[in-house]
Amino acid sequence: MEIKAQIEKPLDQIFLTAKENGVPFADRGYAMVESIPDDCILFVGLNPSYPDGSKEGSHFYSLNQDHGGYFAKFKDIAKTCGEDTKWGHFDLLAVRETKQEQIGKLEQSNLDFIWDQLDKVARPVLASIKPKAVVVVNTMARKYLGKDKVQSQNIWLGFNFEFNESNGAYYIKDAPKNLDNVPFFFSGMLTGQRALDLGSLERLKWHVGKVLNEKKRN
Repeated sequence: MEIKAQIEKPLDQIFLTAKENGVPFADRGYAMVESIPDDCILFVGLNPSYPDGSKEGSHFYSLNQDHGGYFAKFKDIAKTCGEDTKWGHFDLLAVRETKQEQIGKLEQSNLDFIWDQLDKVARPVLASIKPKAVVVVNTMARKYLGKDKVQSQNIWLGFNFEFNESNGAYYIKDAPKNLDNVPFFFSGMLTGQRALDLGSLERLKWHVGKVLNEKKRN
C-alpha cells in the first residue's frame, strides 16, 4: 500500500511550520518510507537516522524485500514464518536524527512537533495498513503507541493493548478494523549498540513464527 500520497501534505506542513519556528532538526527535512506491503510483518521503529555526511532535504524512500543492512534482521524474522512472508517498516516519526535522546529532548521542548507527526501522520497510516503482525522495535515507539500508559499518563496514540495468555502476544482492544486480531510483539532495537542479544533475538523469531504459523492453521 502506498502511503506517500496520504501523508506527504501533512508532513510538508508540519516540517515547514517547525522550520519557521526554529525547531531543532526540522531544517534537515523529513524521511519516510513511501509504501508498506499488505499482509506483511510490519516492523515499527521511532525515527530515521541522520548519519555523518547526510544531506538536508525531505524525501520518501522505497524498500524492497531484499534490503540488507539495518533491515536484514527484519527479513530474517519474516522468513521464520515462510520464505514468501513479506516484511515492511514504518517509523512513527519522520525526524532525521541518530541519537534517540535528542527525540526525548524534542518531546520536552517542542511537544507539538512530536504530537503532530503522531496524530496527523502515524495515526492515519496505522489505521489504513493491513499487516499480518506488528513488531515494535523501539521502547519509545512502544510508549507513543500507548503501551505504557498508566491511568492518565503516557496516553499518546492511546491504543489499548491486551495480553493474550495463550500465545504471549498483544492485541488491540476495540482496534481499527484492519488491526483487529493482529498480534503485536514488543521488542528492543534489533541493530546498533543497544540491539537485542542473540538469545533474545532467537526467542523473538520463535515467538513471531509460532503465533503466525498457529494462526495459519486456525
